[in-house]
Amino acid sequence: MGAVDIKTLLKDELLQRRTAQGQYSVRQFATDISVSPAQLSKVLSGKSTLSENKIFKIGRILKWPALTVQRLIIQVKNSSGNRQLTALNKTNEKMVITDIQKESFKVISDWYHFAILELMHLSDFSPKVDFIANRLGLAEDVVAKAIDRLIQLKFIEIQSDGSWVDISRFTTTLNSFDTDLAMRQYQIQLLNMASRAVENVDINQRSQTAITFAVSKKKIQEAKQKIIAFQRALVTSLKADADPNDEVYQLTISLFPLTTLAKVEKND
Repeated sequence: MGAVDIKTLLKDELLQRRTAQGQYSVRQFATDISVSPAQLSKVLSGKSTLSENKIFKIGRILKWPALTVQRLIIQVKNSSGNRQLTALNKTNEKMVITDIQKESFKVISDWYHFAILELMHLSDFSPKVDFIANRLGLAEDVVAKAIDRLIQLKFIEIQSDGSWVDISRFTTTLNSFDTDLAMRQYQIQLLNMASRAVENVDINQRSQTAITFAVSKKKIQEAKQKIIAFQRALVTSLKADADPNDEVYQLTISLFPLTTLAKVEKND
């Protein structure tokens, strides 16, 4: 599938409806897809775009394929990537995680829940327990229970034709409760997996680098925000084209004071 954009898709949909229904106005189309006529006119003229949430809702209304919606959302993120980097350098912007989201995370804090959600975006994905178990190296009963949790928490929606849709809208940047026990256990899992990757994954298929440097502790909050911005910008740029997804990767960046760690370990 070639590149898509929200303006072209909405123009095509409007044309189809006018062909089928005759006198079908932009105002009526706006009502049908739950946006204001003024906003829709700006999008159709290329003067504006839509938010991620609006695109997601319109995709559900017009029954667009999940991959199409994903690409449109990536375009929105990509267009605002540089602005986000600048804003994060100027402000201490953090995502607000609700209590419900915290409780949800505790239920699905094992790494494979997030891997299953991303696996759904691979070009060869098959909504079968044995396929997922094979790709992630897990027992089938573990996968089956994980899928049940994701469905119950409304992160996965099963369509009438048996296909799956990732509706989690979940982020792994969970600053609001990064000291929570579930989060600590999740991070330990990822670090252990990174260690195994050093031994078992070809160097051409991974990147594990490190740099040691002296810096003022006052700069660490700024560093954390720049790392978050870098992660988001990197993922957005890698997903910006139409290349089919064929693997699920994990990006883990660790920033910690060796000097403080040495003191703690010396006293243990």
